[in-house]
Amino acid sequence: MSRLFRLSAVLLAASAMTACATRPPTQTGFLNDYATMEAAPDTVRAQITQRRDPAVASAIARVRIAPPVLAPGVVLDPAISPDELALVTMELERRLCFELSRRYAIGGAEDADAARIEVAVSDIGRTSAGASLVSAVASRAIPGPGSVRLPVGRGSLIVEARAVDGQGREGAAMVWSRGAGLAFDRGSLSEVGDAHRYSGAFAEDFTQWLAGSERPEGQVPDPDPCRTYGPRIDLLREAARFGTGLHVVGQPATGTNPQD
Repeated sequence: MSRLFRLSAVLLAASAMTACATRPPTQTGFLNDYATMEAAPDTVRAQITQRRDPAVASAIARVRIAPPVLAPGVVLDPAISPDELALVTMELERRLCFELSRRYAIGGAEDADAARIEVAVSDIGRTSAGASLVSAVASRAIPGPGSVRLPVGRGSLIVEARAVDGQGREGAAMVWSRGAGLAFDRGSLSEVGDAHRYSGAFAEDFTQWLAGSERPEGQVPDPDPCRTYGPRIDLLREAARFGTGLHVVGQPATGTNPQD
């Protein structure tokens, strides 16, 4: 018990010094106007600035998702390869499809009348595999279902996004930033593990912001318009996550147009 007590005390002390790796949202020039963005209230894990035109946003009923890109002028950590960046951008596209399809019809790439969802990656903070392994071992030693992270080697994701209707009018925009905290954020053996995992949280926040209160969440359509992205719940990855205590980054399904 004394060893567990000492470990817990060290982690709590580290938590007091560096509670979260989340950095302020960026301004890369991907969005046309940052001056009218406002900070989202009541956010805990992410830092968000956002803008919404209710008249435009509420009229959107069908969307198409443009392949996410790297924001203009952004240079990522050299340790992050183009293939690893592709893992993140594909996960962003996949999770956006899953979230948006519960509220909107999903159009194809040539559907000019559908609102276009545009996303740019502004930054990816690298996840340390070594620190993640140590964190996973420490998490197993501490009673309870949660997980802990060392105050080093924690990754992050910063994304800018907007929804533009068929007439070129912006319905909603968001800059979203989140970094791994010291508690409840599983590590990963992938250098983009944290960014990959946070893609889902971003997709959920952006979809809710675009939809507002006018378009509530519904059931997954049948047939699933996002089927080309693979299963919504990957049982093999979930089993690996449960067994290792780490987030597992899998290869995405091929094909970026849900309607092909």
